[in-house]
Amino acid sequence: SMCPEVSTLLVPDHEDADYWAQCWPLDTFRVTTEDSKKATMMKTELERKQMAQTMTFSQFIDSLELRVHTALVQEDELPRVLQMTQKTNQFNFTTERLASIPRGSDVYVTHVADKYGDYGLVGVAICHTSSKRLVLDNMLMSCRVLGRGVEARMLSHVGAVAAERGLHSVNVRFIPTERNEPARNFLKRHNLLPEDSESQDFPTDAVNAVVFDPSDMDARPSTSSAPQSSQPLEP
Repeated sequence: SMCPEVSTLLVPDHEDADYWAQCWPLDTFRVTTEDSKKATMMKTELERKQMAQTMTFSQFIDSLELRVHTALVQEDELPRVLQMTQKTNQFNFTTERLASIPRGSDVYVTHVADKYGDYGLVGVAICHTSSKRLVLDNMLMSCRVLGRGVEARMLSHVGAVAAERGLHSVNVRFIPTERNEPARNFLKRHNLLPEDSESQDFPTDAVNAVVFDPSDMDARPSTSSAPQSSQPLEP
């Protein structure tokens, strides 16, 4: 429990084929649409970053002409969802690694495109209804779109779902790690970071009202929204 990013295996003393067949940490997820387009996505991201250097951040965001669509997951999108739970670290509320979707969960996925191209499926929100509240079990997003307002639209959508169901609160879960500081900063900026525990109820209206104001970033020295890190970009 002190090292949530590390999985350990208790291997049986005798030969057991069933054990290895059911050992999900060794599973390899199949190639997703996003994997096959990675080279093209990297090229278009370079074009975006070059354009970002010529204008303020808010002008850059406006120029992208972002198109964001969030809906319930489809069957053929599940491999990508599970892949993201395994590989996404920076914007990941819990970093819980999944080999399957927990029973009873609603999964919402976010697709993003702009005038340069298609980012693909870049956001996931996993939630369920419990005790007349919506529990946000986890929310994660590819760093390809981090800082461009997509995360705000995703969380606002979760609030809208709760409102449509007549639920008055959203329980937000957050488990800090060494690498998910961007997710923590996002929740803190919108006054939705759980205090003194790993989860906390917030009014549905407050979650639904989350918005992104790119003009707040204009005073910062860099217009690039990509994480400044030596680590490779996440999927």
